[in-house]
Formats: sequence, structure tokens, C-alpha cells
Amino acid sequence: MPVDQATLLVVDDNPSNRNILMRHLQRQGHKVLEAEDGQQCLDILDTQDCDLVMLDIMMPVMDGIIALQEIRKTYSLVQLPVIMVTALNDFDYTVNALKSGANDYITKPFDFDVVLARVHTHLILKQLSEQNQEFLSIASHDIKKPIAVIMDIAEVMRGELSKLDSNTADIEDMLSLLTRSAKTIQKHIEDYLDLSIVEHGQIKLKRHKLQLNHLIRDCLSQNYEYARNKGIELEEALDEVLPDIFVDPDRIMQVVDNMVGNAIKYSPTKTTTRVRTFSRNGSVVFEVSDEGPGINGTDINNLFQKHKRTQNLPTGGEVSTGLGLSICKQLMTLHEGQIGVRNNDEKGATFWIELPVRP
Repeated sequence: MPVDQATLLVVDDNPSNRNILMRHLQRQGHKVLEAEDGQQCLDILDTQDCDLVMLDIMMPVMDGIIALQEIRKTYSLVQLPVIMVTALNDFDYTVNALKSGANDYITKPFDFDVVLARVHTHLILKQLSEQNQEFLSIASHDIKKPIAVIMDIAEVMRGELSKLDSNTADIEDMLSLLTRSAKTIQKHIEDYLDLSIVEHGQIKLKRHKLQLNHLIRDCLSQNYEYARNKGIELEEALDEVLPDIFVDPDRIMQVVDNMVGNAIKYSPTKTTTRVRTFSRNGSVVFEVSDEGPGINGTDINNLFQKHKRTQNLPTGGEVSTGLGLSICKQLMTLHEGQIGVRNNDEKGATFWIELPVRP
């Protein structure tokens, strides 16, 4: 999108205000659509792609604040910038609009140099964000594929070496190091990409009816070898009459796998990691309990923030980006769910998620 050829939507119940804004914007090369109230604005956004909205606050049928709140249910601040149009004395309305998700505001009577400068700035920011997302997507694909090839080749070579009679211990150690290094790079790429997608509001949940126990058992089977290699036993206590939930299975698997993986990652050998499910008060709950050192008071308050690591270290030298739990928290928020942690009475900690049972 060239910033001088954007599609803009001007929303104002006053025809004179609409026309004068449209004329100045069209002179800059923009395509300009118009609506006379908030409902018309939403109807246009349902059928046409727009790059920026200029939204009056005081309008009949549906005012600008309500329209803005509806817009933000679908579009993030980066995806669709919204500039509110206010009167000079509408201070309280302006503050409310900014709290509701407006990117900026302009005041009447218009200073068109200011109007055009602010429109240009937000179009530039939108364009830079889109370029950043495109780069991340391309870079992650181009980097992840060769890393996967490296890991596959290393595993095949290790398997072939095990068939030889000669002493291959040094070569196996080097291949193991190669595999661990590739997994470290892969983990960093996946976590940073996921966090960027979530923070920019670019995740669209694909909800389906799900029996959570099925997903939990899939997760345990995928982590069984990891746990066995560390001498950790996986134990399950799943409620077999659990109600169905309506979620994005891939994203919930991402949360569950992170929780189970973390329990194994930070647990000492010869311990047990227990998972259980149950329902309560119209929700489904999943818990993972470990027998590790637990979480101290300082860490427990910051655990779900970005780049926050606990004082505990992985017991097998595994990599940690400090992003996994932050991503999980945001994914749970998208599902109208909750995530938390508590220390156990004797030892270890229990991480839990709670998801509402409703379509």
C-alpha cells in the first residue's frame, strides 16, 4: 500500500465536514469512502478493506465510541488505525476514545496541515508494521526449513553410527551438540514469531468443539520420550465426563504443551509430573503439578510477563526464551480463559488454565 494511495473512510453525520475532509484527502491521492454514522461505518468495513478510519464522536444511530469499540473487536490498533474527530471542548470524550482504542484525534475546526500530517504518520506506521510482519513470516519460513533439515540429517547419522562396531562416541557427541543447537535456534524463532503475531492482533482463532482430554493425551504422548530421558514419570488423572469446549485446538495445544514441557524442563530426575482435568462452575480446568523447587514470591508475580525468567534453571540444560508463558497468557485471554500458578503444599508448583464451557 503506497501511503499516498490508501483507502480511507470518513465517518461524520455532518455532510459539510465529510465533504471538506474528503476533498483534502483526495487531493493527496487517497481513495476516500464516506459514512454518516457508526453503523454505516461498520457495514462498510464488513465489505471493503480500508487502511484508516476518521471517526466523528457525536453521531446519531451509533456514536463514534461504540463504533470504535466494535472495530477493535476485529481490528488491532496496527491493522486499522482510527483517528477520532472531536470538538475542542470534548476533552472527556477524547480521553474515553483513546482508552477505547483510538490511535489519535483531530479537533474541529480543522487545521488541514495537522490533519494530513497525522493521517500520513499513521499510514506510515501501518505500512512499517505490515513490512515487519512480512519479513518475520518469510524469515521464519526460510530459517526454520534448513534447521529442520539439519536436525533430520543429524538424527539419521546418529542412527547409522549406532550400527557400526567402531568407537563412534566422539562423533555421536558432536551430532548431539548439532541437534541441540538447531533446536535452540528453532525454539527462539518460533517463540519470537508467535509473540509478534499475538501482540499485533494477527491471530484469528479457528474454534472447534473439543474434548480436552483427547488433546491432553496427545500432548503426553509427544512428551513421553522427553520425560523418560530425564527420568521423570508422567501421571494423569483426567475427568472422563469432561464437557466439550469450543476453542482453537492448535492454540490450546500450544498452551498445554508449554505447560507440560516446562514441568519436565524444570523438574529434577526421579520425580513425577502429574496432570489432571476437571470441571467447575461452567469451566474446564487443566492442571500440571511438578515436584521441582517451586516458584519464589518475586518470580510468581512476574511469571507471565515477556522475557521474565525464574531463578530456577532447566535441570537438563534446555533453552528458555522467557516468552512461552507470556504467549500462553495472551492466547488464554483470546479464549476468554485464565492461566495461573500456585506453589504446592509440600514441593513443586502447579500451573493451571481454565476455559469457559460455551460455544
